[in-house]
This record gives sequence, C-alpha cells and structure tokens, in this order.
Amino acid sequence: MPSISEAQKPAPENYAPIDKPAPPPMQSGGQPSLTPGQNPNMRCPVPQISQFTADANTQFYRGSIIPQFRNFTPPSLTAGNSGSGGITNQTINEETTTNVVNTITTQLTFKSASLTTATLASGAVFQTGVTLVEAYNVVAISTSAAARVRIYSLAHTQAIDAARAITTAPPAEVTQGLVADINLVTAPFVWTMSPPALGCSIGSTLAYVTITNNNLSATSITLAVSYIPLVS
Repeated sequence: MPSISEAQKPAPENYAPIDKPAPPPMQSGGQPSLTPGQNPNMRCPVPQISQFTADANTQFYRGSIIPQFRNFTPPSLTAGNSGSGGITNQTINEETTTNVVNTITTQLTFKSASLTTATLASGAVFQTGVTLVEAYNVVAISTSAAARVRIYSLAHTQAIDAARAITTAPPAEVTQGLVADINLVTAPFVWTMSPPALGCSIGSTLAYVTITNNNLSATSITLAVSYIPLVS
C-alpha cells in the first residue's frame, strides 16, 4: 500500500481519466422460458416397456416449478417370437359369463290395526299389545276420545316407562324401543306422523301399547294405528 506522500503525487503525463461505462440496456419483460429442464431429484422409475431417453428424464418446466405430466408410449412390436423380423399377432380369447339378476319388487301398502279398551276412569292407564309386523313405519294414530298413546317395540321398555309424565321427555339415548308418544287432546283426535315413526321388534310381530284416558269422565277408547309394513 503506497504511503500518503506517494498517493498525493500528481498523475503521470500519459494518464487520462475515462468515463464510467454505461450500463447495458434493460431488456423488455416477457414470458419466462418454459423449456423443460432435467430434474436431478427424479426418483420415478421408467416402465420397462419404454426406452429411457433424455426426454424421459425431463419432468419439470422452469427447473422444479411447473411439473409436467406425460404418458410413456410403449415401443411397437418389431419382431416375432422366431426372430424373423415380422410382427407377432396375439389373440386373446375372452370368456364371458352371463349374470342373471333376479329383481324382487316389494310393494309397500298402508295397513291398519285397531283395538278398544275397557271403560277407563279419568286418568286411568291401559296396557296391551297389538299385532303388526317385525318392522314397520307408523304413519298415523287416531283415537275415539282424548287420550295419550304410547307405542313400544319392547315389553320391558313399556314397563319402566309407565310412570313417566307427559311433560317429561324420555332420557336421551338410553330409552330404546319407544316408537311414539302422542297426546291427543283436540278433536278429531288424529295425529299424522311426519316423518313416520320406525318400529322394529326382531323375532316378534307384537307392538306394545299404553293408553291413558285424558277425559274428565270414564269412557272406553278405540285406537287405530295406520302403518306401512317394511317386511312381509
């Protein structure tokens, strides 16, 4: 490194300052090159029926930014099994089996079951059973007078639910077999189930019914249950 005195000496006579070169002109912006480039991290095997080429190793445009999706074209058959240079035609015999599908159509029809109680005092409870099917949808319930109607698919559920008041909901997710609990207090004492109430008693066609007289006087009550059988 020169000393301060040497650095302060005047420039030589043959020294001429030059201007700083101008920067190269900026190129106008355009679309980036989409020429595919090789992917050095490719680990995808090439199918055996294809010949590996430089083009097969190219998976991405612009380095590893835009992936390419391509199908490998298998080579054509150029030689037969005997090596004579001809094309071997292979015939594949396809065996077909005719599947016979039997279509069974079940016709759903409305059915009705009814019963009549003995004379019940006001507030009295009557328990009985009525024959339906093993699985059914209750679509309507009607009575001849004001009454509370409960339908069960299990006998023990009917027994343990007998003392529950109409203002008390059954315990959630623990009361099984309760199909419907309807309180009919206004004439004509008909309730349409929408959506229908599903009942199921596997191994039995008996539904269990509890009827409470809601009238101020003693009376007998006729109950009619309209349902759609789901099994024959």
